[in-house]
Amino acid sequence: MTGFFLFQAPVWCCAVNRDGTLCRNNSAGLLLSCSKRQHKWQKLRMTFVPHAWRQMNRGLWASPREGLTTLGAIVGMLSTIVATAISVAGQFAGKA
Repeated sequence: MTGFFLFQAPVWCCAVNRDGTLCRNNSAGLLLSCSKRQHKWQKLRMTFVPHAWRQMNRGLWASPREGLTTLGAIVGMLSTIVATAISVAGQFAGKA
């Protein structure tokens, strides 16, 4: 489920254009961008550079569709973390 939201869900690119506006081209997933090469590098850089997280966060909530996709990805990641923690805790409890 998380992979769908991060790599497949239809959203806008939301990379910053030269005039300061957000790109409105179609994109697949929250981490990928449109077909423009510079936008691909910009989205990748926004993911790993802390001061760019604010710009990326602005694009994640640009419209209701992006908001729902972002929320779905967050819920998917949290459920994965909780399920993993429960599984690990159950394995340690079984050995004691």
